[in-house]
Parts: sequence; structure tokens; C-alpha cells
Amino acid sequence: MNNQKIKIGVYVCSCKNTIKSDEIMRITNFASSLPYVSLVKVHGFLCSEDGKLLIQNDIKTYGLEKILILACSPYFHWKSFRRCIKDVGLNEYFVLMVNIKRMFAQQREQQLSLDFIRNGVAYLASLKPLEPLKSPVKKSCLVVGGGISGIESAINIANLGFNVFLIERKPSIGGHAAQIFRVFPSMDYMIDILSSKIDALLKSPNIHVLTNSELQEISGFVGNFKAKVRIKPRYVRPEACTRCGECAKVCPIEVPNEFNENLDTRKAIYLPSPLATPLAYVIDENHCTKCYECVKVCKYNAIDFTQESMEKELEVGAIVVTSGYDLFDAKVLEEYGYGRYKDVITGLALERILSPDGPTSGLLKRPSDGKVPKRIAFIQCAGSRDKRFNIYCSRICCMYAIKQAILIKEKYTDTEVAIFYMEIRAFGKGYEDLYERAQIQRVRFIRGKVARIIQTPKKSLLVQAEDTLAGRVIRSEFDMVVLSTAIVPSADSDKLAEILSIRRGEDGFFKESHLKTCPVDTPVSGIYLAGVSQGPKDITDSITQALAAAQRVSSILSAAEVIIEPLIARVNEELCDGCRICELACSY
Repeated sequence: MNNQKIKIGVYVCSCKNTIKSDEIMRITNFASSLPYVSLVKVHGFLCSEDGKLLIQNDIKTYGLEKILILACSPYFHWKSFRRCIKDVGLNEYFVLMVNIKRMFAQQREQQLSLDFIRNGVAYLASLKPLEPLKSPVKKSCLVVGGGISGIESAINIANLGFNVFLIERKPSIGGHAAQIFRVFPSMDYMIDILSSKIDALLKSPNIHVLTNSELQEISGFVGNFKAKVRIKPRYVRPEACTRCGECAKVCPIEVPNEFNENLDTRKAIYLPSPLATPLAYVIDENHCTKCYECVKVCKYNAIDFTQESMEKELEVGAIVVTSGYDLFDAKVLEEYGYGRYKDVITGLALERILSPDGPTSGLLKRPSDGKVPKRIAFIQCAGSRDKRFNIYCSRICCMYAIKQAILIKEKYTDTEVAIFYMEIRAFGKGYEDLYERAQIQRVRFIRGKVARIIQTPKKSLLVQAEDTLAGRVIRSEFDMVVLSTAIVPSADSDKLAEILSIRRGEDGFFKESHLKTCPVDTPVSGIYLAGVSQGPKDITDSITQALAAAQRVSSILSAAEVIIEPLIARVNEELCDGCRICELACSY
């Protein structure tokens, strides 16, 4: 053993013989040869209370000043080892963990692990005492996204007495939930659920809703973020608008109505949805020609074309990202003819057709001729579980197709409904019951992937598929085909990830800090995720995650001050050669 001035203790965790004995011997011999190392010990489970007690006793007995732990991931255990040495008088930052468990699992990385051990000892030897920083906490929160998750998060944070700024880039809150007719598996009306949430939101004095708004910049740190928000003009003053609709009557511009999935049209001045919040008309500046006909007929002087974009700076202690999702563009699935055949539609378009406030007032009509379809096919996994596009399961498609099939069969008993699927994933509470209910109502389930759809001279749709259970190829004609399209990350995810310095997974959704232990946290302290921004999920799971995010926010905002880690990376310009490898490795 070496007997230098600084005394470093090295502790090797075998993790109950996960690392072989000869490898343990190699590690201990190598560590013993390093400068400043005065003690090397091996333990079966260092993360146990017995293991920590061993370290504490050795610090007292041998006067150890710094500790190197050779074990598994520091993600799980570093903070507990910091507490361990702090309890016996050492600076809590005088402990370092090196993950040898993972490295020794890979033969090619074993030499690399020895380099990490050498570097760890050198790092500890040069380390000076550090003290955590403290800062007062701003008692407010920013929620980015006004869908069902954002609304739920905002309500629960506000109920705890904190101010909430809810920003939504569209003219109205509600997200995709506002487009849904009934929810599975309970078959409740979505308008009842959403309207009650919006009512609670609007009645809270602590919630400030900013629509037509986009996050531009974030600075600061947990407890003390500064957010710059750009608010685009609506050109209609919500407090003056009575929703009489006279402005829309005289507007000469008609464009596809995105709320109804382009199945009908709207004017350039329009009400975003029946549950629009704020409940006022808005002018679409991308299509408005500024003919001012709307100004002439408005008796209430609600229309104001002098409005301009403005920036607002918000000071908040925490941020919840609930930016939602977009739907996969089914036009790239050329084999299905979406965009070419009018009667090939998406599941969300069918949802609007079935809705009483939809383009057909709730009557089942096919887009091409307005007739009631007698044969309907659902095609699952349109863009999901497909190596060409998205390999993940979108998790809601099976159940909303089953829900829609049941709604059709209940009202149009003579209509034949077939669902082409790869596997039915009825994983949630009550989902299997809904699946069985569909079978009782004679919905046909055909296991197999649809190869292509061809429109016949009679304008019916010929579906060619393989029935894998029967072991045969089938060709069946349908009057309408519904594609259960994939959920994909929202269009602004790239921009948000850059602004917030948070990561995205391989699927494009925002990546949580750890899927099991911190499912709503991000690696950036004080920034949390909820809803589909983190990955595909149904309304139940979205609301559950929103509640979890609200709780995490409250743990920060309820404190008088926040503790900030003093660990900051700096570039040594004398040694740096500009390789930029650190940029690639940094998640932030």
C-alpha cells in the first residue's frame, strides 16, 4: 500500500459474485498500486447498510479522507454514499463511483475500466471541498401544452396554492381530447370529462392561460427559471366577442377545418372548437386577406387588426412539459391509398364523424358521397410497429378501433365491421371486457397485415390481406376503410428539446430520467414530463402521469429554498484541442 499525504479508500463491490473472483483480484491489485490509495477492500453488497457501515468505520479507524466506490451505476447509489460519508464528517462530494460492473460484463472494456479507476483516483486526489449552493424558490410553475395532461397538471399544482402559467401554441386549449366523442373502456362522453376539467381550470385564481403562445427561451435553474414566451395576436378580443358568428358569415375565405380532420371547411375567422377556451373567435393570419368585412359587421368592436406579437417573461420554479402528439401522416403508406381514395380515412376522422358536433352531426356517412357505409374495415398499426416508420406500439389504436366498432354496431346493426390486426393489445383495466363486448356484437377480428387497398370501378375498396389464423389470402370489398394511425411526437418537439436542454429517445418522444425510478423527471432538475410528450399512452395514463408531475413540482415549490449541486464542468482551454467529443457525449 502507498502511504501518501492524502488517504483514499477504494471499495470494490462484487455484487454477490456478479464479477468473477479473478477479476476482483485484478482490480484490487491494480487499485493498491495507485498513488494516494491507502486501503482497498471488497464487499458483497456495498449499497447495503452493512456495506456503508464498513466504509464509515474505516473512515474513523484509518483516517480516510476520500472514497472511491467501484461498483454499479452511480445513478442509483451515489447520493446514498454521499450521505454515508457526510454522516461521519467528510465532505459529501469526496466520494466517487466508477461503474465497473457494466464494463467487466464486456471483455473489450476491461482495460478501459482500469483506466477509469486510475482517473477516478487522480480526480479524487485533486478534488477540493465543495458545498451545495442554496437559492430561494419562485412559487410558480410553467406548464407547456394545454391538452388533457397539461390541464390536469395545472389544476393540481394550482390547488396546492401555487401560481401556474399554462401556455398553448394553438388558439384554444384541449388538445386532441377536444376531438374525441367517447372514451374507452367506460364509453363516457369526452365533452363531459373535458368541460369539467376546463371549468375547474378557469375558476382557479392561480392559473393563467396563455393561448396562441410559444416558448422561446429558458434560462436559470431549478427553483429559478426565466421563460420567454411569444404570444401571437388573435385579432379578436375575447372579452368583447359574443360568438354571434356574424363575422364568419361574411368572411369570403374557406379553408379545410383541421378540428374536423379536414372533412369540412371553416372560415378565416372561426371558433376553434365547441369547447374553445378562450370561448371566442380567432383570425387565422395565414389565410386572412384583411378584407375587413368582419370588422364592418361586428357590433361589439371585438376585432382588432392592430394587435401585434408580444413577448412575456415569466419567472417560475419548475416546468412541466405536456406538449402532446401529432398523428402519423398516412399518405406515406401508399399501399393504403390514403389521400387518393376519399373513403380511406383515419381513426380520428371517424371520431369526428361519429361526434354530434362533427361534420355530419354524428351520422355515419362516408366522405365520397354521404352514404351510410354497409361494410367498414379497420386497419391497425398504420405507421406503428413498422420498421419502415415507427417500431413502437402506439398503445391506444386497438382500443379506440374496438370502441368505434361498438359505437357503429350499436347504431347501425346491419353494418359489417372487420378489424385487421397483428395482435390485440387490451392491456388496461376494462380493456379485455370491451374486446369481448365487440365480439359479442359480431365485430369480425382478422389477424393479418393488409397488403394493399384498391378502389374498384364501383368505388368500393378492395382490401387484400393475409388471414394468418386461417392460413389464406383474402380479398374483401368494403365501403369505407379506417386507418388506426400511429401517434408521433409533436412537430415542435425538436425545438422544445433544444430550448429546455432535455433529451429525446430513439422514438422521438422526450426521454425520462429513468423509466422505473423517475418516470416523470428529466435529467434537468426541475423540468418534468407528463402525457404523450413522454411516449404513447391513453387518457387514464396521461392523467395519472400529470398527477405525478404535479406532485414532483410541489416538492420543489413547497420548499423555501432549493439546493443546487456545485458540480459544474469547465473547459481547460490550454489542454482542449477542439475535438468536440464532449458535445456529443453531453445529454444537455
